[in-house]
Amino acid sequence: MTLFEFVTVMISMILAISLGHLLDGLSWLFKSRHRVRGHLPHSLWVGGLLLTLVNHWWAVWDLSSLNWNYASFLYVLIAPIFLGLAVGVIAPDRPDAGQIDLVEQFARARKPFALAMFAYLLAMWFDGPLFAGQPVFGLVGLLHIPGIVAAVIAFWSKGHITNVVAGGVSVLVVLAIIGVRLSAAVS
Repeated sequence: MTLFEFVTVMISMILAISLGHLLDGLSWLFKSRHRVRGHLPHSLWVGGLLLTLVNHWWAVWDLSSLNWNYASFLYVLIAPIFLGLAVGVIAPDRPDAGQIDLVEQFARARKPFALAMFAYLLAMWFDGPLFAGQPVFGLVGLLHIPGIVAAVIAFWSKGHITNVVAGGVSVLVVLAIIGVRLSAAVS
């Protein structure tokens, strides 16, 4: 087993548990849909998280040639840990009875969720330049800026429209990053 394989086991476990937690929450919401009061910002951020978890796992391969040490391992763990925190905060509450109000839940979760996403995006912005030789202000680096702005907006704004825009921007950012990855793979 190489050191890269050893390190990616921990990263993959955190991402897989986070994805499983998010999918479990979504399946529970689908099963309880007659009791759910939906909320578009919540749905957009959850959609963005699903895409982000998958994209993050794939992006770990960019670090396969890294000369690993304990410091690089700790730094690379920051992003998946914050993603896991974001998932844990935004995952739906599970009341035994009554309405499942995603509007109220998002209002309670918004600030810690946005902080976790902000920290995640900041860590991701700099892992490529630190470890994969990518420019800080290269295309992928620049794509992190609107994501960071969306997290800041989600933190500060209670407004429905601004949170719809922030959630939509987060989805578009991840899709753009995936598009960059796909176009690089085709080239």
